[in-house]
Amino acid sequence: MTLTYRNFVAFAATFVLVAAAPLLLWRLSNVVILGFGALLMSALMTLVAEPFQRWTPLPRWLSLAFAGLIIFAFVFAAA
Repeated sequence: MTLTYRNFVAFAATFVLVAAAPLLLWRLSNVVILGFGALLMSALMTLVAEPFQRWTPLPRWLSLAFAGLIIFAFVFAAA
């Protein structure tokens, strides 16, 4: 394979992106942790809201609101 200008630019861009990815993750570690926490919180709220949806005729948003209030109450009580 001959190294054309287009191939060289593609290889150089790939190298820069691969080299910059760990630096970006390190600099944006707070954002990564916040995103992971948001995913865990959404999974917990969905887990708590599911029985409300199954046993009552409440809409999903109201079930999630009650789940959030219940989780907040448990955290507040534990503090």
